[in-house]
Amino acid sequence: MMVVCSCQSTDVVSVDGGSKEIEKLDISAVFNEGGRDNIKGCLWPNNDSLILAYEKEEIIKSDTGESTEEKTDLYLYDISAQKATLMSCEYPLWQNWDWNEYTIIDNGQVIGFAQDGTITFDRDNLKNIKFTVNESIAFECAYSPDFSYLAEVYTNNPYLGDEDKEEVILSLRNLNTGEETELNLSVIEIGAGVNSAACYWSFDSTTLAYIIDYNRLLIYDVKSDNSKTITLDELIKNRDINYQEFFSVSFTPSGKLLVTVLYEDSNTSGYAQAVLEEDYSKMDWVINDIRPSLFIIGKSGDKVYAEGTDSIEEYSGVISYGEFPQTEVVFYKEGEYFRAAALSPDCKRIAVVTYATDEKKQHLYILSLN
Repeated sequence: MMVVCSCQSTDVVSVDGGSKEIEKLDISAVFNEGGRDNIKGCLWPNNDSLILAYEKEEIIKSDTGESTEEKTDLYLYDISAQKATLMSCEYPLWQNWDWNEYTIIDNGQVIGFAQDGTITFDRDNLKNIKFTVNESIAFECAYSPDFSYLAEVYTNNPYLGDEDKEEVILSLRNLNTGEETELNLSVIEIGAGVNSAACYWSFDSTTLAYIIDYNRLLIYDVKSDNSKTITLDELIKNRDINYQEFFSVSFTPSGKLLVTVLYEDSNTSGYAQAVLEEDYSKMDWVINDIRPSLFIIGKSGDKVYAEGTDSIEEYSGVISYGEFPQTEVVFYKEGEYFRAAALSPDCKRIAVVTYATDEKKQHLYILSLN
């Protein structure tokens, strides 16, 4: 089925608070805006198209009455023509489809996570959708960007009958050989700080960073097959500031680890960031009100792009950073909140999906990085 958008001219608008310009594309004829239906993910299979994941409610009729279920449809969106084609997929995609956890693969495939496994699109034949069901669903999955490894986090709750604790296992699967390695097994307190669910790969696929809990960070080096665990106490040492817990980690364009922790003192609270150094005492911590994202959009040149939120201004949009923990807001629209984003394969554009609260509509923007 093909749905053709109305032929409105592309609207070019200025980004709030900045001079960058973006294209606002027409998606009004594609989706029923409003209610609980929403676009919750996007991918670039090529530089001319987007795959949009659209979650909607379906009414299920039975002998006992009617009920609703959430289902996800996939649309192939032609950017220049501003039209979309409904893609067929034999496996039903229900709720919990989250494309804030996708990876675009350089070998010609696009990977996304769904409720029961992973889904693969072939760039040369986008109608060829392959769904792989996992026998045991990992709590968190993260493909390496070169598609050589899959890091998976499993939980066992409760642990040894203790309802306040759970066992968490981090394993690494070599997708070329099938070999699986257990990198970490930890027992953590449920609800104490960061739950063990955060895996992050460097852009060159050589380093895996994993937040074990609120006070421990594991770093695994693929080439040397060595790992080390760093505690928050080791990083802060005797610094005169109240660091609370690990919040997230990410990587700089060159592959250095960028650590983010929560911090609080008598006057304010926020986020502290520093690039990891071998000598922890040389780490220069920067305090920022902008919440670093758990969702990294991608790397283009000397910048990393991510979703970010300012706790004071209450915007939700796209931020960027370089080799140092200094954040720049590159896109946001007042009254519109970030829903999804993706970096184009040529690394020159970002597609951003927002939700406008007053209009109760979603919008699709293309942001040029030139």
